Amino acid sequence: MKTMKILCPAMLIWVSLALADDISLTVYNDNFGLVKQTRQIEFKKGVGEVRFDDVAALIDPTSVHISPRNGGISILEQNYQFDLVNTQRMMQKYLGAEISLVTKGGDVHRGKLLSFDEQFAILQAESGEITITNTAEIVDYRFGELPEGFVLKPTLVWLAESDGDTKAECEVSYLTDGINWHAEYVAVVDKDDRNLSLSGWVSIDNKSGATYDNAMLQLVAGKVHRVTRRPIYPPY
Repeated sequence: MKTMKILCPAMLIWVSLALADDISLTVYNDNFGLVKQTRQIEFKKGVGEVRFDDVAALIDPTSVHISPRNGGISILEQNYQFDLVNTQRMMQKYLGAEISLVTKGGDVHRGKLLSFDEQFAILQAESGEITITNTAEIVDYRFGELPEGFVLKPTLVWLAESDGDTKAECEVSYLTDGINWHAEYVAVVDKDDRNLSLSGWVSIDNKSGATYDNAMLQLVAGKVHRVTRRPIYPPY
């Protein structure tokens, strides 16, 4: 951290990481934070998709808000894609589809994936032959292509309508869980017990699944009341 100013230890601490105007982060000591990011986004004339990646993995999708600063742009639909690529999800997506397995002995088995778990992979060849291979013997899995719907990182996707081809500055804000902070203070009293020197450090525990480089950071203490939806009970 470059600078730190303690305004009131019990209420608010303001920390300046950098004089950046493209991203700001407000962290509450209740394990969540508010992210505001400004980015240039390209819009094509007519209706089309706009993608915004590098968002937190623990984002609250219901809190997302986008505000284009140019006129002539309307947001029609909003989606959050979080089906990230990993081995288990790839195998689940390819159930019923063709893959290839390479064993330690160099044998290649190709066929329709019928089942997969931690011990065995079951394939059915074009001839109808069933092959059960111990996963401990498999050194390579080969897939035709990345299944539809997979993303490499959490991504916000908007369906937007634009009056023309344009690059617009947009502010995107959202809440995310998994980020917290705490402060430690050290007080040193002189030998006459007349003067006190107070220093403090702030630690940020970021498990939100994103980094916030060169962000303007604000830390807020105290219990925050977050409105939650009340359960709806059926009438009797």
